[in-house]
Amino acid sequence: MFQLKHHRKLYEAYVPMKYRHYLKKMKKAGEWGDHLTLQAAADRFGAKICVITSFRDACYIEILPKDRNPTRG
Repeated sequence: MFQLKHHRKLYEAYVPMKYRHYLKKMKKAGEWGDHLTLQAAADRFGAKICVITSFRDACYIEILPKDRNPTRG
């Protein structure tokens, strides 16, 4: 949530609702994450995230950080 909240300009264009509503929704316990939350985590920690899915056409997805230097501050 820190990454999404403090680096709004990186992610806002990908949210199909008002950004503050998206953040409020994603903060709720039990809310499922989405591709954007995974991208934010990859960006925050400078880590590649590998997702294994049940989709035939995209059973393996790699989410790479946008920058090699994590945005931790």
